[in-house]
Amino acid sequence: MNKLLLLSLLWQAVQPTFAVVFNSTSCTAQCQALGNLASSYEASQRADASLTPSFYNVPSNFSRRLAPGSLLKIEYVTDPTNYTVPYSLSMSRILYTTTDLNGTIQPASAYILWPYTAAKYPNSKGFQFPMVAWAHGTSGSFGACGPSNYKALQYHFMVPYAIAEQGIAVVAPDYAGLGVSALPDGTPVLHPYTGAPAQANDLANAVVAARTAFPASLPKSNPFVVAGHSQGGGVAWAFAERQASKPVAGYRGTVAFAPALRSVEWVTQILKDPAQANSPAGGVGINIVAGVTAAYPAYNYRGLSAVGYDRWHNVLAPVQGCLTTQSLALADVAPANLTRVGWYDDATVREFVSRTRVGGKAFAGPLLVIEGELDSAVPLALLAPVVNETCAFLAKTHSAEQLDFVVYGKMNHFPTIQASQAQWMGWVKERLLAAPSKGSRDSKKTQCTTARVDGFRPESAVTALPDAILPNWIVSQAAPTEHWKYSL
Repeated sequence: MNKLLLLSLLWQAVQPTFAVVFNSTSCTAQCQALGNLASSYEASQRADASLTPSFYNVPSNFSRRLAPGSLLKIEYVTDPTNYTVPYSLSMSRILYTTTDLNGTIQPASAYILWPYTAAKYPNSKGFQFPMVAWAHGTSGSFGACGPSNYKALQYHFMVPYAIAEQGIAVVAPDYAGLGVSALPDGTPVLHPYTGAPAQANDLANAVVAARTAFPASLPKSNPFVVAGHSQGGGVAWAFAERQASKPVAGYRGTVAFAPALRSVEWVTQILKDPAQANSPAGGVGINIVAGVTAAYPAYNYRGLSAVGYDRWHNVLAPVQGCLTTQSLALADVAPANLTRVGWYDDATVREFVSRTRVGGKAFAGPLLVIEGELDSAVPLALLAPVVNETCAFLAKTHSAEQLDFVVYGKMNHFPTIQASQAQWMGWVKERLLAAPSKGSRDSKKTQCTTARVDGFRPESAVTALPDAILPNWIVSQAAPTEHWKYSL
């Protein structure tokens, strides 16, 4: 169905009543109705529908003098009844300290997904778990957008549930500014969107904090692999770079699905091309401007247009709107009109780009990069040059690290995760459950490989349908009186 027609039908269906009247000068009746529709749906998909769940309140023992990875709060057993977590799995949540791009200590939140049984790795005992440190893709820019409060943890059976059912624990940060959104004194904690090195700190410190919280189940020496998708794919790659200079014990490698690298350059290309300027991809500029503001408060959203500023602060912020709300509440504004012309040339933006640049430098591998041939969120034409640049760096520096780049034919952004599961799950288990290889690779040999996988009947698969950039199922939850629905 045509997107504009679908939005029109949605508007007609909900326009008679508004749950919230947005104090916005630009929010039309359609914006009001669709913004309420989407934000209500988002609330229904959170384990705690409140905009300020008490778990994410930072305790008074928080101090910027604490070391990164320090525990602030532990929820040993998270109530599973408000989640779609499979019956055999259990869950914990933690608050901990991390560092932002400027080295400032910030609070952050994370969840830990526990298997029923532990996959055995060399020298493991009892319920000692190997681990995947999982970096999620874009969820939004506000506190309510932390996946640890999503009933399905955002990626459900695509990644975290599937991994935990293999006997591997999953440690997953929300990233600073998501989940936890304020200090004890009320000072906002903003999310530096696309600041991958900062989110790599969040990931590393979540591993450290989880091991501190559960030393018997997650020993400091236990093996772990890093994995991430989209924004999280860039975070995972940035973690591999961080690991080269700030190693965390037990690391065995990284999987980066469709890693979003150098997003400002990509959005700039889109906005400068008249044929693409109003494509949905250009709309991510509003999030990037907010991300730059998180890293440089004095920047103060100055890359937003008047309407973009109004929608961000007077429509999205009051309901802490995440991706669903953003896509509907901004649907009546051309993406290019949400930001100022040439915002990407601002000196502060250019400094942010330089400090957050990932790829083309040293990393700790092995690094498996998985991409879809038809990825419309992280285009192959954008990612391949970064892979080539990194491979050239490895050759020039005679690095012993390994980078494997695999493209899945006719797959888009999310479908690639599902299409490649047989490969990446085997790769993860091999590195976690086998004894680490001894010795180093021959530095005279090529340390990069490229491959293509063409699937069986991809033209007949769901991914061939419109909107295949998105996941193609929803994990739902039934009320206790309606558990009979699970039999379907």
